[in-house]
This record gives sequence, structure tokens and C-alpha cells, in this order.
Amino acid sequence: MRPQRPLELLITSLLFNPELAQALHERPDELRASFKLTSEELSWLLAIDPRRWRADLERPHRALEGLLLHLPVSVALNTLNGGSAAAYLGFFKSPQLRESLEERALLAEGFCAWLRAQSATPWPPIRVALSSLELAIAQLNSEERRPEVIGALSGPERLDLSPRVRLVRAPHGTLELYSELSRALHSLEPLAALSRPRLAELSEVLERHESATQSAQADAETPTIIAQLSRGEVALSEAPQALAELLWGAREGLTYSGSLELLASYELEPSEAHELLIELQSEDLISLS
Repeated sequence: MRPQRPLELLITSLLFNPELAQALHERPDELRASFKLTSEELSWLLAIDPRRWRADLERPHRALEGLLLHLPVSVALNTLNGGSAAAYLGFFKSPQLRESLEERALLAEGFCAWLRAQSATPWPPIRVALSSLELAIAQLNSEERRPEVIGALSGPERLDLSPRVRLVRAPHGTLELYSELSRALHSLEPLAALSRPRLAELSEVLERHESATQSAQADAETPTIIAQLSRGEVALSEAPQALAELLWGAREGLTYSGSLELLASYELEPSEAHELLIELQSEDLISLS
């Protein structure tokens, strides 16, 4: 996706952070250098009445409400790890917001990165996986419907992961734990999910799960969870090892012939591997580039 032009980036940032408008007029050269504006672009912005940037002070509040609604597990995990609900509007003044705007990424992507950066201690792997899974679902729910491309498979083509699929490496039990936490939180208003009794309950669930699985997964292969958008719903499933390796390869641009070699290591004949690839393509797990 094409990155935002500097002028677009600063305008969008001004809409989310009116304090930046004050800096624009007090320290224009500093912002010009920071956002790599031309002198002409800076003059256009300075000609705008600064009060216009403050015409909708509720914009960041509305955006935050949407983030809390779509990322309740990540927000609860951040709070359990020492984060403060009162500080969440700080995201709209953060480098993570700028990075997500610059790359035209979802605000949810920048917000998840910001949540982890705010944590007093590093998140344990399973909590990182829970947040990554929730973000994958948010990404898929924002994915525009694209026409399916079904083509003939042969040697030189590159396989791609379907745009309606996300992969998340996650410790054993993550899928079950995410389902339990999600059910508990999605029935509540965003801020109600951060109440002290609810957080104590969630902390107990997490600690029980982590204690039960820590020894079991020490030497185990980290599973892959597939999140797939189909008919307007995101389905979650744990991938068998061969399928996981194939889909991760497709994400990196594995060729058709390379996929046959990979599947041969799992004792599939070329004809069987070909049929599997056709099936995965028809199920919209992979596509041809």
C-alpha cells in the first residue's frame, strides 16, 4: 500500500491531535523538518485558521471508543500488565499513531503496538499471541471483498496467502483461551471490561491457563492459528503442521514447484500435492500472484 504523502500525514495527524496545530504555528520550521514538508506546503497550512483543527475535539474519543470495542482482549491484557485506561488518549500523540498513518495501516495496528510499548514489563508470549490474534481478526473485518482468482497451477507461479487469511504463531491453548476471554469481554461495554472485579476474574483465568500449559509446551512445536474471513465472519482454527508450513511459505511467495517439494517431505506424491493445492485455492486459503 502506498505510504501517505507528508502533507496528507500532517493533516491527518492534526485532526487527531489539535495540540499539534499549536506547535505548527509556534514551531513551524520544526514541524516542516519532522514531516518533510516543502515551504509551499507549510505556507498552505499556516494560512488555515488554527481554530479549524479544534472544530471536532471528539474525534480522538470516537476513534478510541472504536479501538476499545474491537480490541477488548488487548486492552484488558495491557491493563493487567500495568497499563492505565486513563492514558489511552495518549495514543493519538504517539509515534505509533504516526507510523500507522504513514503506512496507511489500521489504527488498530498502531494501537496494539502502542499498548505493548506502554506496558511496565514485556508481555509473556501467550499474551502477545492473544493480542496478535485479536488484531488479525480486526484486520480481516476491515478487509474489502476482492474477487476470487482461480487459475491453473503449474511450475513457475508463485503462491500467495489469500488476503482474507492471517496466520498467528501461538502457544498451545491460545485459541481456547482467546475464545473464553473474548466471550467474557464482548458482552460488556468497553470500560466495564476494565472494572476491578472483571480484571481480577480475567487475571485468574490467565494465570490458571498459563500455569497449566507452561510445562506442556516447553519442548512442543508452536502451533499456527489460521484466521480466515468467509461470508462476513472470521473463523479460527489450528493448522496441522504441514498446512501451517505451506501457508507460511505462501505468505513469503513460495513457488508451485517449491510447494510440491515441501509437501513431498510429508510423503505426498506430486498428484496428491497438486490436488491439495487446488483444494486450498478453492477454499480461499492461497491464491496465485
